[in-house]
Amino acid sequence: MEPIGTITMYFPFLDEESRRIMQTIMDDAANYYDFVMRLKERVITEDVPDLVIYFAIHHSGLLLDMDNIEAIGKKYGKMPILRPNLFYASVHQGKLDDVSKVHESVDAVLAANPPTWLEIEMRFLKFEIDLLQYPKTLYNTANLDVLEGLIQSSPEYEFFENILYDCMREKASRDGDTEEALRCITLAIESAQKCDDIVRLAYHLRFLFDYLQTTDLVEARNSLMKAYRIMKDIGNKAGMASILFYLARIDAVRGEYNLAIERILEVIRIRQSLDLSTAVYAIVLSTYYNAISEPETAIEWARLAEAEAHASPTVKPRGQLNRAWSLILLKRYDEALDLIDSTRELILKSGVEILLAWLSFVTGVYELVQGDTESASKSLEEALEIYERKGTLDNHLIFLQHLAQLDVAVLVSSSGEVLNGFENPWLQFLEDKAVKDSLPGISAMVLLMKAKVALARNDETELEELVYKIREIGKDPSMAYLRNELKLFLELP
Repeated sequence: MEPIGTITMYFPFLDEESRRIMQTIMDDAANYYDFVMRLKERVITEDVPDLVIYFAIHHSGLLLDMDNIEAIGKKYGKMPILRPNLFYASVHQGKLDDVSKVHESVDAVLAANPPTWLEIEMRFLKFEIDLLQYPKTLYNTANLDVLEGLIQSSPEYEFFENILYDCMREKASRDGDTEEALRCITLAIESAQKCDDIVRLAYHLRFLFDYLQTTDLVEARNSLMKAYRIMKDIGNKAGMASILFYLARIDAVRGEYNLAIERILEVIRIRQSLDLSTAVYAIVLSTYYNAISEPETAIEWARLAEAEAHASPTVKPRGQLNRAWSLILLKRYDEALDLIDSTRELILKSGVEILLAWLSFVTGVYELVQGDTESASKSLEEALEIYERKGTLDNHLIFLQHLAQLDVAVLVSSSGEVLNGFENPWLQFLEDKAVKDSLPGISAMVLLMKAKVALARNDETELEELVYKIREIGKDPSMAYLRNELKLFLELP
């Protein structure tokens, strides 16, 4: 493989033997993934300097290769400079109780007065682990101040800036400051390019998608494709899975839910093969299955997510809300309301805005089916307002669809009388967006809502035309769910 900054930027801090070993392995490797595998095998089978072992863990962590980390940990788990990374990996596998062990093991390394570059590495671990539960728990501001000072103390530590910018991007994102998050990730990309840290560059490009998806879907997809090419070039399977997941979210934005689900199932397969958590992906699957009126499957995935991440302050309530949404679709309204009420206190205590959005959304869905259109409008608009500021576009469109359904519910009165001349702003907004951004599945859902109005008006000619158009769109395998949606509609009394 050609030298890359992700590896070589640490070479100035290595002793001669460690550098020689790392250089030889890099020269012999086919790509970065191969380099990491060879490095792991070398430290497992031979006696090597401590720094070579450290970087075997370091680079395995960048690949999210938990098997590598476990194998190295079994042999060298008592080595002080490795323990923080081992516990950090454990937390990423869902063992949140190990957060305190990260702090304790880092403090033990810092107490031994390590070289500055290693101190920076250790302090990043503390900061990153704190951010995992921020803002529920605050990070150590003194640690961040020291970290920034160390990076600025010498040009030889300049390459750490891209990691710092990414951490600050995460903090800004959790604070709900999208503008600052975009600024930070842009700086992280520039810094990573400057030092040829292509592995982190790929991750940064992936995160850039988060902040472009609501304003420029084409550029958002471009950033993902750039990241995917890098992941493929370096042989990063976990990274490729991550990109597939976000490509799936674009599929969902287009209303191509069958394709989106297919991609996420592949993501889960890859992550399971790497012994990585799949709870977040199961939640998204549950959401998409609810969106296409398959609540039984949605409940299964929500329960799987809750079981895997039972201690997570965000996954469990999201899973519960998804199950409540499923119960509403199954017309088990009392059970749904009980679940919403039992989740409400937990979410309000968390203060996490995204969870508050989902609480408002599911509450609005319940109110809508109960015929309380005034309350439903308020709840759904509250959810949408949060997602317009900091949510993902796929879920944003789900919220919009339900507001459009609210328009239809008001348009068709409870007595079956159609209100002529009634304005339907959300339905019109959704239709305009679907046409403007070329979202075929969303266009079909708009047609389905119009078909409900045509049915209420006994307009058989328009109804036949709308049903034909929906069927034609549903012939695309990526939108096969439309056939079931149409079947459910036509079976209505």
